[in-house]
Amino acid sequence: MKIAVYGAAFNPPHKGHMDAVSQLLEEFELVFLVPSVSHAFGKNMLPVEERMEMLGIIISEFYADEKRIKVENIESEVQESLGSERVYSYDLLSFLNSRNPENQFVLAIGPDNARPEIWNKFYKNREIEDEFGFFVVSERKPIRSTYVRDLCLDEYKNLTEMLGERLAGHIINRGYYS
Repeated sequence: MKIAVYGAAFNPPHKGHMDAVSQLLEEFELVFLVPSVSHAFGKNMLPVEERMEMLGIIISEFYADEKRIKVENIESEVQESLGSERVYSYDLLSFLNSRNPENQFVLAIGPDNARPEIWNKFYKNREIEDEFGFFVVSERKPIRSTYVRDLCLDEYKNLTEMLGERLAGHIINRGYYS
């Protein structure tokens, strides 16, 4: 089975991420959404459990009947098995492959991470290319989680346009990013 592994901070997830999922569903049999346990580039994030809950909310709004999307907290297992603070994409793919060698795992990335100046900073980027491959989604909805966090204080309408009603309400009600 050909599986896209889409790892990101998802801090919070938004319609841009959901558009990437749409593109991945066209190319892959299964899509794993894997929120980062600790970001490789050191970003501060909500706890992974909160971000997984938000992923569940936004998926239920946009892909309620889609069975080929799996939200996975695999990085916690990888982190524990490595005894390491950081979990890199190569580590994640290797871990998945060791558990399910019959599947083909492909790293899904956005165009921002595909830029050479960023991609070259990825741990074992050449090994990822050689052993797993990667798929670059198009940025058709230019939304950044940073913008969303900045809007959380006072712009509910714009937040709803980027996240959908359910997740926007969840973030506002919980007071995230304020």
